Amino acid sequence: MIELLKSMCVFCNNRNINYLVTTFKFKTAKECGHQICSTCLEGSIFRNKKSTECPKCKAVIKKSQLSDKTKEQLAYERESKIRKEVMSKFNLIQEDFETKEEFYKYQELAEEIVMNKLNGTNLEWAEKQIAKNWQENQAKIGRRTAIKAEEMRRFKEELIADRERRKEELREIIIREREELLARQLEREEGMQVILGERKLTTAEMKKLKEKEEKEAREKDAIQQGYGPQIVRYDNNAVLWPQHQLDAQPRKEKVLVEVKKESLSAEEERAARRVAGGLDPTAAATKTTELMFADLLI
Repeated sequence: MIELLKSMCVFCNNRNINYLVTTFKFKTAKECGHQICSTCLEGSIFRNKKSTECPKCKAVIKKSQLSDKTKEQLAYERESKIRKEVMSKFNLIQEDFETKEEFYKYQELAEEIVMNKLNGTNLEWAEKQIAKNWQENQAKIGRRTAIKAEEMRRFKEELIADRERRKEELREIIIREREELLARQLEREEGMQVILGERKLTTAEMKKLKEKEEKEAREKDAIQQGYGPQIVRYDNNAVLWPQHQLDAQPRKEKVLVEVKKESLSAEEERAARRVAGGLDPTAAATKTTELMFADLLI
């Protein structure tokens, strides 16, 4: 309704408007942009005629050229069409010019041509400027057109790939949700069967139990082969050994050393305690020497 109040019929000045009619609307003449109400359009103005003269600007209005769009929408479409047509011939960028001033003049010329074509002024001059620019920069214009076409092609490919990726993700989400729903339904049904005594465990519980048994079996097998979590420990000499190697190592007997505390310093007392606990002070040096001769220590 607000749009109807804003519009004005060029023939009746809205005197013939019936706002109670829901199908009432305005049409816009593409030739001049003036509007015609549906009452005048269906009346005697276009009766048995394909065109008529606009009473305001005297332009010839063709019935086939009337549009449901507003004057502003038609003006925007017309400007977009003209600008696209001109800029397809003035598509050079700053890199194609030696100075910024030349590039700015080039842009100003293109904009002036657009405005002249929009306003219908100096059309001959505008066409000459377009032809002159095409003749002087044909190679550069062709190259820029090809670059833009390639960019558009890549953009479309990326757009299509992104759309396909989103479809695939959505498909996977739907499948996963459907599987989860079926799993929950099955779990409820089997849970009811467990309650009724028809079965001992549900499928999910049986799966968890099987996974637990398999894990325990793998750990047991690893321990038996000497590669499990319990195969490494410290021996009496504070060295890490695999279990099967540690069992083959000779054990040093614990030696009880009776010393008089008052005859030893604190450091000597700690050394005596380590020896009494089975520590071989030369074990580390001996092991290092063996590794060096075996080329295992660099």
